[in-house]
Amino acid sequence: MQGSSTRDNRRTQQTQSIRQSRPTTRSTANALNQRSLTKVRRSRSRGKNVRFASPPRQGSRHTRTDASARNRSTSIKTQRPRSASRHRSQSRGHSASVSERYKKSSRWLALACLKTGYIVDRNVDIEYEDFNTSGYTQEVVSKIRELTKEVKVDNCNTMSIPRNILTPMHQNYRGLDHKIDHLVITDYMPNGIQQAQSNSQIPTIPIFTGKMFVDVQVTAKDIVQKSNERIRGFNTIHDILDRSNRAYLMRGDDDSVLTQELKFFAVENSKRAETDRKITPKKGYLPVRRYKMEEHETEPFDKLHEVVETSSICLIDGLCDAINFKREAFTLPELLKAMPGYKVTVSRQISEAPEVNMLTIYDKKLEEKSNGWRTNDIQHDVSLKDFVEYYERSTALSIKALQKVKASPENAEDTICKLQQELKRASLPVPHGSNIHPDATVIAFGTNIDINPANTHHKLKRQLKNIDKLPMFLRPTKKDDLMEHVPEVLAGINTPQVYGKVSGVKTYPHIENGC
Repeated sequence: MQGSSTRDNRRTQQTQSIRQSRPTTRSTANALNQRSLTKVRRSRSRGKNVRFASPPRQGSRHTRTDASARNRSTSIKTQRPRSASRHRSQSRGHSASVSERYKKSSRWLALACLKTGYIVDRNVDIEYEDFNTSGYTQEVVSKIRELTKEVKVDNCNTMSIPRNILTPMHQNYRGLDHKIDHLVITDYMPNGIQQAQSNSQIPTIPIFTGKMFVDVQVTAKDIVQKSNERIRGFNTIHDILDRSNRAYLMRGDDDSVLTQELKFFAVENSKRAETDRKITPKKGYLPVRRYKMEEHETEPFDKLHEVVETSSICLIDGLCDAINFKREAFTLPELLKAMPGYKVTVSRQISEAPEVNMLTIYDKKLEEKSNGWRTNDIQHDVSLKDFVEYYERSTALSIKALQKVKASPENAEDTICKLQQELKRASLPVPHGSNIHPDATVIAFGTNIDINPANTHHKLKRQLKNIDKLPMFLRPTKKDDLMEHVPEVLAGINTPQVYGKVSGVKTYPHIENGC
């Protein structure tokens, strides 16, 4: 122990003598020059995959001569395995391919906006054979068809079904009755133990903590913490879905009904005339049921109620006309008049086809894993006024590009290229520090614009009046509904919401989708 201490003291003394003999002024100046040179090199090679090593400290025991450093560098290069060089070349190629993907995404967005502009202009879908072509020459229509092939969505079918035909498993749909009973009704107590009966004639008010009790990942500590926040008056409903752990969103009873519904739609499709049959989606995709209502229809809504409750998702054509529902009351400009100071949460996304999943936040490590449920995005709040202006800018640019294609179809490609650049400049700014690829066009999705009747600061009389026109079973809350007993606002569940969507946005998985 004593010998070791003596050696340590000698090393300390030697180090101190070296530091004292070091030419401080000169070495500091050289170091500053080296650092300045490094900064210049960095600025000149910005955007390249270059690594910079810190300059060696003069007078240090690790300092080598230039010749020895060069020899050592040469030997390292010689000994480097071939796999390392291949990996580096792959990285460069990967960066180039990622850049191309983002550029293709920007083009896809421009074409989607062009198609949206056409639909808005003619109020029809270009995929329909009998669309109104007034004002459009055959050359223009052919050019628009050719361009918008890239943005056609496959496996997204609708099928009109008569309202008197129910889907399979219309009772206990997807096992929901069993699941709700299991969550709400108390389990049987063994050994003859009985629970005390409640004297109340109405159910005890349920307490919503903002966590899904059916989620196996929720711990007792989480529930206690959320309950405590609920008692103290915090709104804990807004929770973020951990999408990385949701490999499948449907299990058990859900699987069986999917199989039955696939057979159901196949049979209904086969009943049609051969010329009227729909293209069958790929395996695993379900068409969306479409019901049609005539204007001022007098038929009661009982049958419609039944078919809606036995459909996972459906479209009701003509409902607004049948009940005199004013859709214009829910346009963004009208909502801005009613809620001028409203803040809307926007989700920033990369525009892409529905079957593509490209990461918004650029990360080379995660880019290779972006082929599944895992996603990332940027969410931030903006004023409703700013979002409405962004929405109107995008729409105006789309209509302007459509008019140019209409006037000069031979210059359509130049128009699309210009539209790509204009849409990128017109987008909302992203929060500071967001890692966005320079070739990416990041669009904004106005996720939830709440129509909250409890908010007295908003002038929503016109909107709420139209919501009251909906059939009782389509309203957010109704008599004898469990949501009537909830003593707090559950945004999007017991209050209606409006989505603000520009062309190209996708609705990402929500926490209620995992219930």
